[in-house]
Amino acid sequence: PRRAGATPRTALPADAAADVDYLVTDSLDLDARPPVVDALRNPRDGLAAALLAVAARVSLANFVGEYSDGAAATWIFRGSVAATPRTRPKRLVTRTRHRAILTTASPARGAAAAAAWTVRGRGRVGASRSKRTGQCVAIKGEDERVPSPINHADGPRQGYVRLEVLAVVLGALSAAAAAAQCATGYLLSPNRRRGVVDDRTVTAFAGAYSLAVSWLALRASEACPPSLAAADPACAVLAIAVFAYGALAPPLTLAGAYGPDAPPLSPTETLRARGLVAIGALGAVFIPDCIAFGLGGADWWDRVSDLHAAQRTLESSTSLFALFATEASMVAHRVGKTGAAPFSTIVPAFVIVC
Repeated sequence: PRRAGATPRTALPADAAADVDYLVTDSLDLDARPPVVDALRNPRDGLAAALLAVAARVSLANFVGEYSDGAAATWIFRGSVAATPRTRPKRLVTRTRHRAILTTASPARGAAAAAAWTVRGRGRVGASRSKRTGQCVAIKGEDERVPSPINHADGPRQGYVRLEVLAVVLGALSAAAAAAQCATGYLLSPNRRRGVVDDRTVTAFAGAYSLAVSWLALRASEACPPSLAAADPACAVLAIAVFAYGALAPPLTLAGAYGPDAPPLSPTETLRARGLVAIGALGAVFIPDCIAFGLGGADWWDRVSDLHAAQRTLESSTSLFALFATEASMVAHRVGKTGAAPFSTIVPAFVIVC
């Protein structure tokens, strides 16, 4: 609701004069807000839309379990499953009339376990198709795998790995776009504010954070090139610096120790800084990973992956979701500073989502 006695206002364009800055004053008393699509006129938002589309696809893959951990492979059969296995599986996770999820397990060193099932119904059975009956031999091993119905052609992991690589490429491009925006000042607030709540500073930090988690996601992935693994010490140090900044800058800003020469924080800036405290604390959980990669290198990570085959997918996915959250947060930042939505709504909602 508008404050008593306040003059009704309409939203200003994104490049409005410096005397009204919604990053400082918020936009609670606006009567007419611009549509969100008008607020997102930064060319970076095209990259953001592509990255968030990949985020939705990765989220779906995680929700339905569309990947294999390499030590225990999962095949999803659509149709009714007859209880006539040639070799009884280790575990039948789900069995219904229309869907069955079969998980086979075997030693991580490559011994194969096989289970043959007669499947009645429509849809895909492994890599084959059948209107009424079909048979699939699910072979688990490091070298031989039968594609699941979701990952049709090239094994349980390859589709997910491609998503990881696509997200990392888009994350790196987003970081480059943030750097270009900071260098040119394009659509940035002309007001210099205290600490991390300054528009240019938070934009630069978001770009650096996107690059750091993109490195971590690719480094943990099966798609990591040897040349990137060789740069572990240097990359780890840079990433640690970014995550440490994210954890320390917001509380220092609130305490007045970061950028003391700038004007004091407004209530809106205090709210934004508090939201960044929560987000920075979450980002700090990546620091132990960076230390481990910096000290252990490729030999350590290969040993971990041999013992815990799902770890590559787990670590890469965790980093990707941090990348997606960062991109979404900057979209919300740009929406808020044009008055399309108030920060009093954006900040609490985004902290909960993170």
